[in-house]
Amino acid sequence: MTSIPTNIVPDAEEAPVLISGRAVLEVAILLLILMLSARALLQTYTVSDRAMTPTIAEKQTLVISRLTFQLRPPQRGELVLVNESGALERKIVRRVIGLPGDVIELRGERTGIEGVQIAVNGRPLIEPYVAAQLQNSTVVSVTARIELNSDEFYVMNDNRAVPGDSRIWGPIHRENLAGRAWLAVLPLDELRVIDHNAVRIAGE
Repeated sequence: MTSIPTNIVPDAEEAPVLISGRAVLEVAILLLILMLSARALLQTYTVSDRAMTPTIAEKQTLVISRLTFQLRPPQRGELVLVNESGALERKIVRRVIGLPGDVIELRGERTGIEGVQIAVNGRPLIEPYVAAQLQNSTVVSVTARIELNSDEFYVMNDNRAVPGDSRIWGPIHRENLAGRAWLAVLPLDELRVIDHNAVRIAGE
């Protein structure tokens, strides 16, 4: 018969792991740094007008990257958060149409009409999001001509029937471009990455 050992010692209870106050403080400081870093690099913005329809709807919430333009200059076609100058001093989203050094022409019977055609350095700008855009073959007159300086950008609404862009304010200085629209997050059924590649110059 096999004998049963009598010298088995029951497992000792594991001692609880104690977290020091210093460790808690270090974790709290790290979380605070991460939160502040995120706030410095990203911000949310809720669209307050219909100027960017159909690309961006009114009341959509966007995530704006503040870091992008610290690493490189804004590019044509990008949706940007603009610090609007003047009495309102509000932020709005617009699309970059003209870059420093560009010559921008507004072509049409009136600069404010929805179907105004934009030319950059003498070539029509192809903008598929502007439903009523004049056809490239249409012969139209130049109603405005703007040459941008080395730190100026020309921004416009996708919905050209709505006022409130560089047609009214003139060029925007780079310091007033607060960030690049990155994500549309609300409402959730509209969750998506913002497409910035819809613009091109005819012949390029």
